[in-house]
Amino acid sequence: MIDRGVLGSGWLLERVKASGLEPSDVVIEVNESRVHDLESLRDFVDTYRRHGFLIALDDLGAGDSNLPRIAQLRPHIIKLDRHLVAHVDRDFFKQETIKSLVNLSRSIGCMVLAEGVETHAEVDTCASLGAELLQGFFFARARKAEQLDLPSLLEPLAQATRRQRTHATDSLKARRQQSLDLQRLAQQGCAGLQKAKRQDFDAALWELVANNTGIEAAYLLDDQGIQVSETHMASDVTVLPSRLFEPARRGSDHSFKEYFFSLIDTGLSRFTTNSYISLATGNPCRTVAVLLRHMQTASNYVLCIDFRMPASFSSHF
Repeated sequence: MIDRGVLGSGWLLERVKASGLEPSDVVIEVNESRVHDLESLRDFVDTYRRHGFLIALDDLGAGDSNLPRIAQLRPHIIKLDRHLVAHVDRDFFKQETIKSLVNLSRSIGCMVLAEGVETHAEVDTCASLGAELLQGFFFARARKAEQLDLPSLLEPLAQATRRQRTHATDSLKARRQQSLDLQRLAQQGCAGLQKAKRQDFDAALWELVANNTGIEAAYLLDDQGIQVSETHMASDVTVLPSRLFEPARRGSDHSFKEYFFSLIDTGLSRFTTNSYISLATGNPCRTVAVLLRHMQTASNYVLCIDFRMPASFSSHF
């Protein structure tokens, strides 16, 4: 427990110097769930930060973790709890959470440590999502200093680094292929709409979805962002049973959506979103939006295609 006595004793600084270490060699881990006096905690952290100690916020992602403590304590390191890291390679939502925490950490100037990694897949996924530090039984179990064999401990890390390069290369190839698939589908959709009269737009969109297994949904907006077609869903798409998730209907306003105003307001002809959870289905997807000049009506439209992604699809693709 941290209290005023701990802050003023100087015991920790004395023990570090007695061990032949410098404060900059030591990381103080703060377990926020065990702290009840926030003012004392802040004083403690500020004092030992001035001495040169590194501060780590432990167990972020555990049941008692409190995100506001990041702003209050300004740690050098954020440690992601094992509950967040476990099976992250198969969990899209955990991937997105870690990705967000990594982006936050980089913005405020601290590092992310993935705690409790136990498998190749967890190591590779956490590293690819941006975690700079890794800790867990995958490398070694805790042991006394005299039992440490650094070469044998570093070899798994070297192997992980080599796998990470291969994984990153495969990810780039997969992203390139997905971009080509999106472009092909967009071109196919535009070609079908160009041949159709306005009253036949829905039929053209239905045909596009029915003939391409990669599409989850397709719909058409006018140049004001108003949906002028129904949302045509793939027949095998499962929609989460919740009022929160429902396909948009004809007449819905999409003018505030990034994939719409990025085309209309910037002069782009095509825009592809990052992965996100679709409000139509509750499933992870990416949307490609294409600006279409329909010759028969001399009007501009925006074709939107939701490209389906498996739940385990890594968000950094």
